[in-house]
Amino acid sequence: MKRSWIVVALLSLICSGAFPAFGDEQKMDKETYQHHAEGTLKGLEQKMDEMKQKAADLKMDAKEKFDQDMTVLKEKKEAAERSLEKLRSATGEAWDNAKAETQRALEELSEQYDKMMSSFKNP
Repeated sequence: MKRSWIVVALLSLICSGAFPAFGDEQKMDKETYQHHAEGTLKGLEQKMDEMKQKAADLKMDAKEKFDQDMTVLKEKKEAAERSLEKLRSATGEAWDNAKAETQRALEELSEQYDKMMSSFKNP
């Protein structure tokens, strides 16, 4: 009899929302990370546009190097966008893999951007 009372009490707590439903925490983490990744990508896109404007004043040889680096940067941006798209639709273990892939892609994109910006500071 005591056991049934405990079971009833636990079921009442679970149904009342006192305990988070299984998977809610992962869903929140997924949404939080997805928004963070989207914001990071959007911020880098804005910085890329600003960099393109600065590059308009480059001389011919520097402009060629910039264009080559910009091609690499665009490829890394596209890779980050593809990773983010996978992340949006992934669940469970696939989400963990997609998160790691997205994180790597964003880091590579950011590193390429930083490399290019350093060439403006140190011509």
